[in-house]
Amino acid sequence: MITVGEILCLPELNNAIVRAGKSGLIRKIRWVHVIDTDDVGLFLEGGEFLLTSGQMWPKSKEMEERLLKSFLRHQISGILFATGRYLSECPESVLEFGEKNGIPVIKIPFHVPFVKITQAIHQEIMKRQYKKIEMTARVPFELLEKLQTVNDYSAICNILADHM
Repeated sequence: MITVGEILCLPELNNAIVRAGKSGLIRKIRWVHVIDTDDVGLFLEGGEFLLTSGQMWPKSKEMEERLLKSFLRHQISGILFATGRYLSECPESVLEFGEKNGIPVIKIPFHVPFVKITQAIHQEIMKRQYKKIEMTARVPFELLEKLQTVNDYSAICNILADHM
C-alpha cells in the first residue's frame, strides 16, 4: 500500500494542496474511488482515497453530514476535490471534518484528469504489492515456516540469527 503523504510525490499530484487533516497523511490507501453519488458509503470497504469534482456533492447539511459519517465509518484514507468548476473551494464542513478526524482533504485544479491520478496511484499500489511478493518468494520456505510459528520478537531474532 501507499500512504496519502506518499502520493503527493507523484507527478500527477504536483498541483495538489493539502487543505486539512495533515495528521492523517500517514493513512494507507487501499484503492482509489471516484464519488458519483451521495450514498457512496454503500460502495466503500475501507481505506479508499476518494476523488470528487463536487458535481454530486450534497446540497443539504443533513445529506452532507450523513455522507461524512459514512466516510468516517468506512475509514477512508482521504478525499481529493477537483476545484474550479462545480466547487470553487473544498467545502468548509469537509475541512473541519478532515481536521477533526485526521483525514486529509486535498484540492487540485479541475483540469487534472482523474484517470491520470487513479492510474498513477493504482500502479504504485500494484508495484509495491509485486515487490512484496517477489521479496517473499526469495525467503527460504523453512525460514518462513519457523517465523510463522513464533509470537515474540526475541524468538524472531533468534531464528534470524540462526539462519544467518
